[in-house]
Amino acid sequence: MKCFFSFRKMKPSGLWLLSVYVMCFHPSLILAIKRTVVNYSSQNLSSVPPGLKPCTEDLDLSLNRIQTLSAKDFSTRPRLYFLNLSWNILEDMDAFNFGDLGSVAQQTPEPLGPTCLKRDLLDLSSNLFSIMALGREFSSLKQLQWLGLSAKSISNQDFTYIANLTLKTLFINANSLQTYDENSLKEVRSEKAIIALSKSNLDIAITVDVFAAFKEVKFTLVDSGMKVIQEMHPRGILRTVSLEISKVETTWKVLTSCVNTILQSTIRQLSFSDLTMTKMEDGIPLSTSRMLDFFSMTRASVTEFIFNQKKLYDFFINMPARNVSLTQTPIIFMTCPLTVSQNEVLDLSDCALTENVFSVDPDTECSTLTNLVKLVLKGNNLKLLRPLTSRIPLMDSLQYIDLSQNTLTYSEEQGKCIWPPKVVQLDLSSNGFDQSVFKCLPDSIRILNLRSTRVTTVPSDLRVLDDLRVLDLMDNRLLHLPTSLREFTTLIKDRVTRPRGETLGLTLGHWPKGYRCSYPESWSNSLLEDFYLPEISCNAWILAITILIPTITLIVAVSLLCNRLDVPWYLKMIWKWTRAKHNGLRFHAFVSYSQKNADWVKSEFLPKLEGNYGLRNILRCIEQSRSCVFVLSSHFVQSEWCHYELYFANHQRVTRGMDSIILILLEPLPLYLIPSKYYQLKAMMSRRTNLEWPPEGAKQKLFWANLRAALQADLPSPPEREE
Repeated sequence: MKCFFSFRKMKPSGLWLLSVYVMCFHPSLILAIKRTVVNYSSQNLSSVPPGLKPCTEDLDLSLNRIQTLSAKDFSTRPRLYFLNLSWNILEDMDAFNFGDLGSVAQQTPEPLGPTCLKRDLLDLSSNLFSIMALGREFSSLKQLQWLGLSAKSISNQDFTYIANLTLKTLFINANSLQTYDENSLKEVRSEKAIIALSKSNLDIAITVDVFAAFKEVKFTLVDSGMKVIQEMHPRGILRTVSLEISKVETTWKVLTSCVNTILQSTIRQLSFSDLTMTKMEDGIPLSTSRMLDFFSMTRASVTEFIFNQKKLYDFFINMPARNVSLTQTPIIFMTCPLTVSQNEVLDLSDCALTENVFSVDPDTECSTLTNLVKLVLKGNNLKLLRPLTSRIPLMDSLQYIDLSQNTLTYSEEQGKCIWPPKVVQLDLSSNGFDQSVFKCLPDSIRILNLRSTRVTTVPSDLRVLDDLRVLDLMDNRLLHLPTSLREFTTLIKDRVTRPRGETLGLTLGHWPKGYRCSYPESWSNSLLEDFYLPEISCNAWILAITILIPTITLIVAVSLLCNRLDVPWYLKMIWKWTRAKHNGLRFHAFVSYSQKNADWVKSEFLPKLEGNYGLRNILRCIEQSRSCVFVLSSHFVQSEWCHYELYFANHQRVTRGMDSIILILLEPLPLYLIPSKYYQLKAMMSRRTNLEWPPEGAKQKLFWANLRAALQADLPSPPEREE
């Protein structure tokens, strides 16, 4: 855990300092915090801010206007690992004693321990020091690893007091240097020196000392003529074995000349970065008398548009180095070495290459990279996998191939892929592959990276890749794996059973924490290892049968039941009843009868009730009538419409809570003559007294009296008569 506090572009306040204090001294946190960073860079400060807490370990005061340092600036005794005072206007440090910082090591109690009190980095470069002379106080910085310096003058005795220190890196900004004494750096002990040159005549004297004193050297801001390189041999001893040159603009002729000069030296590692090449003619051919361990060129560019690109590509591909790296450079092609190359590693990542790389002509492939073990083509413009594989089949020693971060795709229409025979590790991550890519893999593959592609399933015939041991499918949208997701864990733990009972499993890269579900939402971000998927969810036929058979069975059952119980008929009746139930009562009775009994109703029934008794009857509105009179006959039970009316009348009786149905038997009507679906009529006839129409005239008077009483004819009659 690290504790970071940033004060960039804001004024330090008591609140921020209080936060530092609380975080650094709270008992529960003091042992967990490893580094505390306080950043006062670019705050226009003229002095070191007061009140630095003792827990401050990394302090950045760069890009301010601090002119002097004094002992009181660090009176709180911060435990500094890192102190950056570069790009200020410091002129002297006479009042500042680094020994005061060193004494903290003896005064700090446990449990922090002395390891928390060492100084890792001290950057005093890009200030206004007149002389480089380092005082006695620097000798106390026993743990110092990185030291940055700058001054107008460097002399022989300036580094005497750090002669007993062994640094990892010494940085000297010579941009403002005006005088330099030869051999001034001979007493400095450091693994690496970084020199920002002045582009003046002093550069040669500095570089001679640097080459003689340090094994690892980096030069920045080299002049366009690169004289510091071209004159490296005649001037003195060369101890350097690793050289890096950064931020230089030069001609093709000068560059090729310097590379050849370096090839004649003891330097084994050569790197260029941020290189700009001009005037692309008159290059000097390579000298191959020595072999480099490593050659690198990063972020190189050419200012000319028309030049012989083949000469440029030939120069770098024929570089006598075991490891060649040309990265972040807009090269669109790479030629094949003229003779059998000793390259073992070739890195051409983050360029602009296509799948035509290395081809000599359409019918001839590169046959001179037979010693190549590792090929990196990450981050180019590669699109088709099969044509790319046809460029490399003659690289017999190739074992590792990185084709990640391209737009590669593969389909069987591209043809069969041809790979070198020894490929064991293949990185195809961050491409456009789907599961078809499994048909274009080398048989010898052991480690396969298909992370961040479009693979949704792993084919069941993956078993043909007998040597596959590591498969990375992280950041894909896996929908199916061999057999099903339910056997995913089995695939990983026990893939191939070998003779003698030996079982070798397939290792899945980043398993299990790298594989999480994105759908369904209830399982979102859960580990795929914990996901259970039943067989029915994987098999479309089982799912279809499971859904369709119950559905069809239910539909058939409901249809038969509806037909048996006359449900459609009841639905129509409910609809009519719903429309009518809210209307008011306007009539004494509603009369329902069969059309074949109409003569009796009109000649006998209506004249008697309406004429003699003043009752108002209606033949078509059940909902507006107080009672319903049903004239039953054999014709009535055969009329479906009559049964609709009986159904409505029964609902009306239930709704109004009174007995409003009167049954008149116009003729004898045995129950067995009534169809079974008219069960309501049967129920009515069996549980109530029915009025029977007597054919004899003497009995008819009693019939009418009983009917009138049933209709409650003594109720007030409406003022008008229905026609």
